[in-house]
Amino acid sequence: MMAVLPASAGLLALSPQEPANAAYRNSYQRCAGKLIDVGLAPELVTVACASALNPNELGSCVKDIHDQTDITAIDALSTCVRVRRPEDLATCVVDISEDSDAGLAPVVLENCRRSLLPTRYSQCVVGLSRKIEILPVQAMATCIDAADRPGPFDRSFIPGSELIPRYQLPAIPALPAPDLQLVPKSP
Repeated sequence: MMAVLPASAGLLALSPQEPANAAYRNSYQRCAGKLIDVGLAPELVTVACASALNPNELGSCVKDIHDQTDITAIDALSTCVRVRRPEDLATCVVDISEDSDAGLAPVVLENCRRSLLPTRYSQCVVGLSRKIEILPVQAMATCIDAADRPGPFDRSFIPGSELIPRYQLPAIPALPAPDLQLVPKSP
């Protein structure tokens, strides 16, 4: 026995769900919405979102920093637009700001922006300042200066390039130049 479906059910199945999902997929619209929500001027929002490599991440960066710290939206925006990974920057700023004074906000923003790995940088700052009696500003200075330095080398170390014998390629003889003579076409 076949079930009879009303005609409207078939029309609903064929109608696209574009309007409901369009706003979700449009990262420029999400960016603009987030920046407007934090109180930035529409002219500034237009330029910031339009020039962003990943507009949704830019909007999230500004909104997260503004909502979870004492940093103004304009200061957050000026920093978020200058990094490759805005969401990592926001994580860094929010994590460090939880343990530091509001007066350190410019230093936190700048150090998180300068760090190549902002999430790792914030883990360093927060970890050191929570476990060791060190001020967050001292931890920030120490962690931003940290670098991967190679340990002492074994004196018997021989670089790989010295182990490979050097071969010289045989000289390639010059090829004779082709004899190109222009022959006029006969009509």
